[in-house]
Amino acid sequence: MGQQHHTRYSNAFAQENGVRQPTGRYAGVIDLTAGEAAKVLDEEQMTALGDVAKQVPFTAVVGADGNLGSLTLELPAAGGQKAYRYVVTYTDYGKAQKIAEPTADRAPAVAYELLNG
Repeated sequence: MGQQHHTRYSNAFAQENGVRQPTGRYAGVIDLTAGEAAKVLDEEQMTALGDVAKQVPFTAVVGADGNLGSLTLELPAAGGQKAYRYVVTYTDYGKAQKIAEPTADRAPAVAYELLNG
């Protein structure tokens, strides 16, 4: 996921679901059953939440740079699961990951076994 993707989430929360608080924080509810938000939890978690997934409280923090810094979902107890916080933090916008060149001449033997069946 790139910077544009997270900025889109930030804008969606701010415009449709949230109430801006003084420090770049937004709070509100989000429907985890629709749109991009439906991809956050796995199918088992969504089934356990049922209709509760349509009104999940969230807090989003937007940094001074305008990028989403963190998103916290307050998931309620449902379907035998305890209530918990789903927290995602975002950092290093615009910084490319350094990719190291492979050092081995060959892949591990198990890789060849998987590829060759």
